[in-house]
Amino acid sequence: MSSSWFWFSRFRSSSKHLLNRTLHTFTPHKNAPATTNVFNSHRTTKPWSSSMLPLALAVSAGALALQPHFDPSLCDASDADIRGVSIGGKGSTQYVVKGSQKELPQELLEELKTICQDNISLDYDERYIHGKPQHSFHKAVNIPDVIVYPRSEEEVSKIVKSCNSYKIPIVPYGGATSIEGHTLSPNGGVCIDMSLMKRVKALHVDDMDVVVEPGIGWMELNEYLEPYGLFFPLDPGPGASIGGMCATRCSGSLAVRYGTMRDNVISLKVVLANGDIVKTASRARKSAAGYDLTRLMIGSEGTLGVITEVTLRLQKIPQYSVVH
Repeated sequence: MSSSWFWFSRFRSSSKHLLNRTLHTFTPHKNAPATTNVFNSHRTTKPWSSSMLPLALAVSAGALALQPHFDPSLCDASDADIRGVSIGGKGSTQYVVKGSQKELPQELLEELKTICQDNISLDYDERYIHGKPQHSFHKAVNIPDVIVYPRSEEEVSKIVKSCNSYKIPIVPYGGATSIEGHTLSPNGGVCIDMSLMKRVKALHVDDMDVVVEPGIGWMELNEYLEPYGLFFPLDPGPGASIGGMCATRCSGSLAVRYGTMRDNVISLKVVLANGDIVKTASRARKSAAGYDLTRLMIGSEGTLGVITEVTLRLQKIPQYSVVH
């Protein structure tokens, strides 16, 4: 950038020098008589400098147009917002997500231990891993106060009800492969890790759909479906779980052919913020009963509820595949 600016400055200075020299050379001396036109004796001939003036101005304007502008526009971030942050690269986008954290009530902790039994953790390293995922561009100041590992939909409902009664924030946690900071806990609270809920609850080969829990990964699901000649087409990345894929409305390399997550989910079961369990739709392909709650929940990133069951549309494994 500095070298380019150097040559722009040289070019602009040269154009100015050319303009001054042209005006000095072709402007008539004040004592010199004016040249008359043979055919129009009452008009004086314009000096040659006036004909060169547009060319010199054009050269100067061109150099001015090439000059880089450093003034930020009204929509750009202020200097205070971008101070110390370089644009480009993973490290430059690790913005800190700030929040306020209050002490976790001991009564809530006892309730969570009763609900989850041994599937609860207060270990600092484990909480740190859940609160500051390695793949995320964003980093939170705080980490969750406790990690719970529910095994069933009923346990998730009880956990959410207890947190709601004490007004403690909750963060659903899937495969933690997203890079947008979905699993951060800026206000602490309870992290609900869904990794133990990974059962295949029902497979309907003739209808080409499957009912699964949110903790199962798409790679594990495809291994289960392969003997039946079926597969789930979305492939966002290794380690992604079905629940997290629904919450972030993921896609993948096959999205052009099979669509994104919203096109491949038939229905969901979700635990709302007050602990109620809702089912968004039935397995019927043709249905127009009420609001499309399935599409509402997909992509909500855990802000509307905790996904506890997913019914997915499957595809037949292609007989042939070609890699370009």
